[in-house]
Amino acid sequence: MPLRRLYILKLRLTFPSSVATAYTIRSLHVGRDATANTRRKTWALAAPFAVAISWRIASEHAPGIMWDWHWSWWFYCAGWEWIICAEPWGWVWEWTSAFIGCGLLVPMNSSASFVGGAVLAWAILGPALVATGRAFGEPMSPLYPGYIDYADMDLADPVHRPCPEYWMIWPGCMLLLTSSVAGIAANYRTIATAFSVLLEPAVARLRALATAGRPPRATRTGCSQSFPQGNRFRQCAPAPCYFRDLGKP
Repeated sequence: MPLRRLYILKLRLTFPSSVATAYTIRSLHVGRDATANTRRKTWALAAPFAVAISWRIASEHAPGIMWDWHWSWWFYCAGWEWIICAEPWGWVWEWTSAFIGCGLLVPMNSSASFVGGAVLAWAILGPALVATGRAFGEPMSPLYPGYIDYADMDLADPVHRPCPEYWMIWPGCMLLLTSSVAGIAANYRTIATAFSVLLEPAVARLRALATAGRPPRATRTGCSQSFPQGNRFRQCAPAPCYFRDLGKP
């Protein structure tokens, strides 16, 4: 893996699925009494798994209580009609066990970056695009005039009436690509070293094949020693030689 040295050893990035698997395997085989620890930790692993599965199944029957908390809708029903504007931008609380587990594994800088990007996109840039008339939304229902859908990507005229999410896709892709390329370019020495180590067996094999196809080196007639390359020759007994034009024998 050529990029392992950069992303894992140097930047120490956390990949939730692989890190969770590694922690699980290592924890099952650590301790003096490995058999008892493995049995106890297996039950400890199975218990939250069963709770997560049961929670997800039960939340299908009560999604507004056990899964999605639309807090702005609650305040809207209580009489705060202006706060419904937070609902179309996706500011809801979701009890997703997968996201909670990722949050426990991912370091604070990654979590802060994720939250900061969400605030920048859906609390600052998105409302600013709508306020300036550069992005548009569609009313969800005539019964709720303040509830407007800003995330519908099925657009009839994306050029003249784009939605805010349509605006966010391309700058987001550009930031992802440029940040990745810039990070790799800034660590070009590490990348070059990793690729050189990766290609070293192939280069050695090619050199061996090229050397195997060459004829053997010529030896001097009447001398038991082989001639090295160049014009220097070892002292041998006088004998007919076919290489005297190369230098002094």
